[in-house]
Amino acid sequence: MYLAISTDFKLHIFNEHLHHIKAIPLKIRLISFAYFYEKESRLITAGIDGCCMFDFQFICKYEPKQALLLDPEGHTMDFKLGPKIKLEKMPLWIKGLKVDEHQGTIFTWS
Repeated sequence: MYLAISTDFKLHIFNEHLHHIKAIPLKIRLISFAYFYEKESRLITAGIDGCCMFDFQFICKYEPKQALLLDPEGHTMDFKLGPKIKLEKMPLWIKGLKVDEHQGTIFTWS
């Protein structure tokens, strides 16, 4: 599964063949960087609104990889973003984002 954010601030979800499955509005503006932390299923965004995290829920009968194999068009899948969690003590306008999964650290700079 691949994720992309468009200029109209929607999260677009694609299968492995880059077939568009769904678009979800993010309700956040001017995102410069996005990172999907697959281990905890979280989307981390950074931009003019600071650094935020969203829980990403994949709703289907099967595991995500199995579901994409059985239904590559995504007709039986649904996706949901949890509420926006704004990270504290981050600059308001973030110009760079780096996530170190091994250390559990998010680096931002402005």
